[in-house]
Amino acid sequence: MSKPPAKRVFRQSSLLNSFRPVPNSRPASGQRMDATAKASDGPATVESRSSEYQRSLTRDSSTPTNADAVVSDASPLPASTEHTECASLSTTDVDSDASCSQLPAHKAATLRPCSNASALRRCPLHETDIGDLSQAERTTATFNVNDVKAADKRPPRPWPSDYRDFWDNNHVRLPCSPRSEVVVGRGDARVQSSRWKAIEEALSRPMQSSWDIEEAILSYNSHYAQRWNFDGLHQFFDPAGDKGGADRAERALYLQQTVPAIARLALSVPHVLPGGVPLLRRSRPHTLLLSQLQVACLLANAFFCTFPHRNSTRADSEYSAFPSINFSSLFQGDRGRRTLSSRRAAKLRCILHYFQCVTSNPPTGVVSYERRVLDDAVAKSGHWAARSDAVADVFVSDDGMIEDDGDGMLQADFANKFIGGGVLNRGCVQEEIRFMLCPELIASRLFTEMMLDREAVVIVGAERFSSYSGYADTFRWTGPYAGVA
Repeated sequence: MSKPPAKRVFRQSSLLNSFRPVPNSRPASGQRMDATAKASDGPATVESRSSEYQRSLTRDSSTPTNADAVVSDASPLPASTEHTECASLSTTDVDSDASCSQLPAHKAATLRPCSNASALRRCPLHETDIGDLSQAERTTATFNVNDVKAADKRPPRPWPSDYRDFWDNNHVRLPCSPRSEVVVGRGDARVQSSRWKAIEEALSRPMQSSWDIEEAILSYNSHYAQRWNFDGLHQFFDPAGDKGGADRAERALYLQQTVPAIARLALSVPHVLPGGVPLLRRSRPHTLLLSQLQVACLLANAFFCTFPHRNSTRADSEYSAFPSINFSSLFQGDRGRRTLSSRRAAKLRCILHYFQCVTSNPPTGVVSYERRVLDDAVAKSGHWAARSDAVADVFVSDDGMIEDDGDGMLQADFANKFIGGGVLNRGCVQEEIRFMLCPELIASRLFTEMMLDREAVVIVGAERFSSYSGYADTFRWTGPYAGVA
């Protein structure tokens, strides 16, 4: 059974997701392609007035993009008593565009090997007072940045304090917007009504089974009533317990406690995120800072499929260049199966355990999502190919897992141009597993447009909640992450 952590005191890593269209970049089923490395200095995004913290953040955040394996790089982060990192915070006036460098293949001889992974730098495992913070250019913080203190046990307050509606092409269209509407009624009696009112009514009703969850979701997504199936969700919560899903104790916990708490969290979005969420558009370097509680609120809305304009899969739809975010695809059954696949059961356990944790013990940290872009003129000029600089010490290993052995380091994933790949569907290999262990990574799908081959997305502060075994069809949720006390 899932148990919420009482306290979170541990070191976090940052994930770099860089798209490179490399053929056959996935390892064969049952195999992992992991490595650890340390590279040159690089940038980040919000100004800290603490000189000691500034010095620590100017180390080890480069963005290599030259391989189809997983590379981990040291990434020092601030710590707190509840959550070890606050955000992607750094000195200002650093050109982040220059950090997405590509090492040419002929430069491989300049790599300097080191003897073992222990020689690589990692973020410190201790408490740090990061001092006062201020906004920096090309950065959006959705909370009061000066609430981010090592000794503070509360989530930072949302900013601004009053709700401001953004319904445009540069922001996430939030379900609570007054301009979000739904058609109700039939025939000549069909009228446009407030979609948020319909969501509030649906999520305020008791939900005692998976059928109640389906009914709630379809009440404001009626257009998809004949297209979506919730077979996977029904199999997971099947009372007979013979479909490969939850046991009796899990069903009681999730349906009586977790699902109602997710609904309450989803309905809090106007108060938790009053200032809107900007989109990380292609070719535009930008950093978005969200509190963990705000991330949880967004994911709760994704769970109940409330985000408007995000359900269509047509090539000419408004968000065709964005990954999917509503969880309808996660809830569907696998074609030709009368029982739940082990990979889908494990994913649902990861997600429900995450929500059990964050609703029982609200997290107090911050997650940063940064889109880095290599300037097109620099990319075409051959600037990087002409460089003769030696890369820092490198250690390569075919043993271990990135999420364990890369603790406290930058963990690079070269995979899908749509961040997260098939995490909300059947995908269950390197990228998807990483996102399930740290569901706060999934939130990036809401606002991150498809990556180009000269771009990378750097996520700092995503907390790991689950442990697992296996890969692809053998993927299993094995319990809470041992690093969470």
